[in-house]
Amino acid sequence: MYTQALVANGAKVYITGRRLDVLEKTERIHGSPDNPNTPSGSIIPIVMDVTSKDSIREVANYIAQKEGYLNLLVNNAGIWTSKPDAGPQDGPEVFGKAMFEENIDDWQRGMSRPILPYLLL
Repeated sequence: MYTQALVANGAKVYITGRRLDVLEKTERIHGSPDNPNTPSGSIIPIVMDVTSKDSIREVANYIAQKEGYLNLLVNNAGIWTSKPDAGPQDGPEVFGKAMFEENIDDWQRGMSRPILPYLLL
């Protein structure tokens, strides 16, 4: 629903997941220029495994090189059981880095739920 709403309003949306066939089906159904609900937006599918920091880094680097920045990042679900060294009050870059550097067991527990991050530009 996030993707549909954003694309219908003209956004370029990167969607990620482990199964390319599912991502491409979403692109075909909701991102087709022939679909009257998507007049000017687009969907770009990218394979990514959110339980792998290397996979996340690879996609983040790809989008940074291609676009330069994100306007919005949506993580659909997840559970975080530990407390990072920094908090939201420390700013998004410091807080994000602290969460990303958490223990791998905590990371995998938190990210093992079905999550489909949507990267919007």
